[in-house]
Amino acid sequence: TGSDAMTRSTLTADVDIALDSPEPGRTVMRYRATVTIKGRLSILGEMILRATAGAMIGEVAKRMRAQLEAA
Repeated sequence: TGSDAMTRSTLTADVDIALDSPEPGRTVMRYRATVTIKGRLSILGEMILRATAGAMIGEVAKRMRAQLEAA
């Protein structure tokens, strides 16, 4: 949970991540995020926030892959 005094907005996120190994040498990661935004920040609209979240998740996955491949 976070808040911004300037925009009087709050953001609450609940993230679940599960790792599974369906076969040797292969790992599947599943994630689910529920985000609630209230205040002026919510006026930006779902499309912009969804695109930003998608880009952030892609970056996390890229960095995790690099770390796992280096191990």
